[in-house]
Amino acid sequence: MAYTRELFPKLNFVYTLATGTLDDQPLMIHLMSFYAESEDYEVIRELLDTRGLQNVEGLTVRGMIRAAETQKKLFPGRDFRAAVIVNSAEYRKGVEIYSSLANTKKLQIKPFENGLDEPLVWLGYNKENRIKIKRFISRHTPLRQQHHPIPVEV
Repeated sequence: MAYTRELFPKLNFVYTLATGTLDDQPLMIHLMSFYAESEDYEVIRELLDTRGLQNVEGLTVRGMIRAAETQKKLFPGRDFRAAVIVNSAEYRKGVEIYSSLANTKKLQIKPFENGLDEPLVWLGYNKENRIKIKRFISRHTPLRQQHHPIPVEV
């Protein structure tokens, strides 16, 4: 899995764009690097865009269990929410399974299909901050031309 991650510290926001093939090892690498990059955040709100993933056949149940347990150990006590944007029912089901393994009182992961407003509302952002985040994403998305333009309301 290739990914880019952009941090917006002022809003405790992290945008991650995942592309390519996902299997157990890249998932663990993603979690470990995410922990290292967000170590100073007490509150973390991640928008993980997986619409660029083409293949998840190498992702195993054992790998998801290991990743979920690792994530719970890495982020204990921190207020962590991740909204995962998916583009298929299969990926949505995978995220739902992972979230059932990883979710705790302070660690919550939820899948969303397309659009940014619903996941950003779930992450706790008001309209003004959603506009700021959409602009931030549009400036920091290296694959803009491959994704639908992000509408920004004014």
